[in-house]
Amino acid sequence: MEETRVCVKCGAEKPITKFSKRSSRGRQAGQRETVCTACKVDQRAPWGSAPSQQPEYQREYYWTTRRWLVIERRFGLTKERYEQMWLAQGNKCAGCLKEFEQLSDIRVDHDHACCPGVNSCGKCVRGMVCHNCNVIMGLAHDNLEVLQRLAAYLS
Repeated sequence: MEETRVCVKCGAEKPITKFSKRSSRGRQAGQRETVCTACKVDQRAPWGSAPSQQPEYQREYYWTTRRWLVIERRFGLTKERYEQMWLAQGNKCAGCLKEFEQLSDIRVDHDHACCPGVNSCGKCVRGMVCHNCNVIMGLAHDNLEVLQRLAAYLS
């Protein structure tokens, strides 16, 4: 007979395989969770859902307050300096010159030679790029020679 466990959230008795194992670190490593996987998914849904599915007040808070706090902390840019850069670029990506359709399309690019990682001192911010251009530069490790060879290869 298969081992079972009662979920502390829904109270249903389920096979032990319906309870995920805990992470490999810590005192209870490898032991089964006390909440079944179905209930765990239900717990995460409101927080892990796409922005379009989040309540309006959460989206409004993010775009009016939280986003600027994150940008200032990560890139050293105030809202005013961010908007100046955006206007100077004419609402276009510095790489492909595609127009940004919405605020969430914009990625702040900085020189990783100055500040490795995701955070920047603010002095090495180069401009604003779209997601695709940001990924291309990241995969090339901001190496101009690699990007020039790729451009030559494509032509």
